[in-house]
Amino acid sequence: MATKPAGLVVLVNGTSLTGPTTFTSWRGWPLRLEAPSPQGSRVFASWSNGRARAHTVVTPGRNRTYTATFRLR
Repeated sequence: MATKPAGLVVLVNGTSLTGPTTFTSWRGWPLRLEAPSPQGSRVFASWSNGRARAHTVVTPGRNRTYTATFRLR
């Protein structure tokens, strides 16, 4: 998981993670991703996969980075 800019928070299955960070998941496992907004002077702009601020992805069989991008208010 990553954030642009770095150091912001994303939620994975309700657990708060500060980007960038790495974790292990099982192939085919659903993960609920959420980008809390606002965070300080930043608001959610987009996910690298083009999905909504809160959405579910299925863990692929290879390494994958999902990035939440935030912009200034």
